[in-house]
Amino acid sequence: MVLKIEEPFLLAVRETLQDRYTENMDAIYRKTVKFIIETLIKGYEEGEREEREGVASVSNWHPSESQNHVSSEKDQGNGSRTPCPASYRSSVPEEERSGKKELKDAPPI
Repeated sequence: MVLKIEEPFLLAVRETLQDRYTENMDAIYRKTVKFIIETLIKGYEEGEREEREGVASVSNWHPSESQNHVSSEKDQGNGSRTPCPASYRSSVPEEERSGKKELKDAPPI
């Protein structure tokens, strides 16, 4: 069904460009449309496959297999489930991390 898009698209381009439309352009548009459609189909199929595999792995999961502790957002202190690496926190000045840094060279509003 998706492949039926090619001909109407090319017809619309032909009508839009009229006498400026060339055979070379036709070949380029055909290859481009084919590439885009194949990429969309491939991405959709991979997404479906990943979703099926994810559902299968979740249905086979048992609580005793979990060894990773996920702490709550309160424990993290940064509103995120992924903690900020300590190396980043120590390399950024406190005023930048807190958002309290003043702009000294900023023009007046």
